[in-house]
Amino acid sequence: MTTTELLEQLKAHALALPKAERARVARELYSVGAELDDVDVDLGVDPSRIERRALAVHDGTAKLVPVDEFFDHVRSRLKTR
Repeated sequence: MTTTELLEQLKAHALALPKAERARVARELYSVGAELDDVDVDLGVDPSRIERRALAVHDGTAKLVPVDEFFDHVRSRLKTR
């Protein structure tokens, strides 16, 4: 089994947990972030792009979409992976 397949299985199992258990797992995984300061992790996002987008939202020039539309878009992109 590849790492990607294992991660997909893990994600599926985690998402099937009751809400409280998912939150507990999320907190534990999030705490790992402090340990990653020494690790070079490529998130695939340019920090300057994030800053430009935040400024565009703040000054009203960004095109915003309803949250349901956003999540539909994300789900469709995840299905194609």
